[in-house]
Amino acid sequence: MTRLILNRPHTHAGRTYAPGDALEVDLPTADWLIGQGIAHPEPEPLPADFPTEPKPSTRKDPKP
Repeated sequence: MTRLILNRPHTHAGRTYAPGDALEVDLPTADWLIGQGIAHPEPEPLPADFPTEPKPSTRKDPKP
């Protein structure tokens, strides 16, 4: 199954979904929804060790 995020309202299996809702469908259905611009793949979560804040710069500017 493929998890998608809807770009616009969509009815699937008799249920209405709003933009931003997640939907889990089989691969051929996912390909069709993406191809029609109805949905996009859910982004992969960041790894647990991914830094959430930028590292401070240690570069020093040359003195004039």
